[in-house]
Amino acid sequence: MTPQISACLIVRDEARNLEACLKSVKPHVDELVIVDTGSTDQSQEIAKRYADKFEVFLGCNDPETGLIEDFALARNKALSLASGEWFFWLDGDDVLKGGEHLRRLANEATEDNELILLPYEYHHDDKGNCTEIQWRERLMRPRHKYKWFTPVHEICGLDGPVEGSVQRAGAPDKGVLLFRQLLRLLPALVFICLAALALSGPRQAAAEGQKAQAPQKTHFAYPGDRVVLKQIHRYRTRTWRWERLMGVRRTPASRLVETDPSPKFKLWVRNLWKQRAVRAKRKATRPPHRSGWLCIHRFEGAWTDPDAPYYGGLQMDVGFQRTYGRELLQRKGTANHWTPLEQMWVAERAHRSGRGYYPWPNTARYCGLI
Repeated sequence: MTPQISACLIVRDEARNLEACLKSVKPHVDELVIVDTGSTDQSQEIAKRYADKFEVFLGCNDPETGLIEDFALARNKALSLASGEWFFWLDGDDVLKGGEHLRRLANEATEDNELILLPYEYHHDDKGNCTEIQWRERLMRPRHKYKWFTPVHEICGLDGPVEGSVQRAGAPDKGVLLFRQLLRLLPALVFICLAALALSGPRQAAAEGQKAQAPQKTHFAYPGDRVVLKQIHRYRTRTWRWERLMGVRRTPASRLVETDPSPKFKLWVRNLWKQRAVRAKRKATRPPHRSGWLCIHRFEGAWTDPDAPYYGGLQMDVGFQRTYGRELLQRKGTANHWTPLEQMWVAERAHRSGRGYYPWPNTARYCGLI
């Protein structure tokens, strides 16, 4: 029998939150589909205990850094594995409340009801009270009509045009919107709006200059402590990941931002870590001797070369890996399982030791590394 509701998740390094998420959704769906995009913690083991269908998918990641760069591609992979009439989506750090109503919503939907918006608690105050709710497309059918668009801040829309309408289901106090519409155009509409804002900025500034008006104070909506702290955590994690790749000392972090009540201070810390993450990425993706390592790679082997006793694109033996890449060797295995950037930065550590790059001295000398 075809499952009624398939829940689709993409996860990566969510071991701390994943089990609570899966426990909250598993009893209320007929099929649980999980796609892992390259976790290095216990996420995969946790996911396999709950998933009806589980797969590791790395095609959405940057080939050099190994970091995810196309979230829509990962979500579409999960959607392709689902077999239910309806599909429901959430993230690995979400917890579903009121999941017992999912099947009722699906059963009560009329033939024209293809998409159900559900409330998402976007912000909580210091006491845990929800202060902001956003409505998101969460439960959709038929599954094959939908697709995720845009690599970042992905949007789920119809994979092709369809005529339809917007309507409210049941009594107004239920707060559930059901609609069919041309969601396929949403990414284009977002792009047009952003372009219009970008073009209107210089014109508005010029007009204000001509009128010589007094400058007005700019106001913005503070997204809330929970959102800002989550952003700080994300940028800090990215910074440390790049620093670990380069083998440099990790930038220290203070917990003061979690207790200080000032929104301005939290935003300042967030922007600081964002700048650090950008700088760390820029430095990590440009190893000092990158051209030399690429030269050796061209002459010596593929980045995924598994043939002993020399592994990877720089042909490192196990002793060399143990000396300069012990953490990677223990965590991921031999160098053929490392990303090209990881292999290059291990070689950089050897080069910094003052010995040049000795595993293949003739090639290294030709490539300017000795």
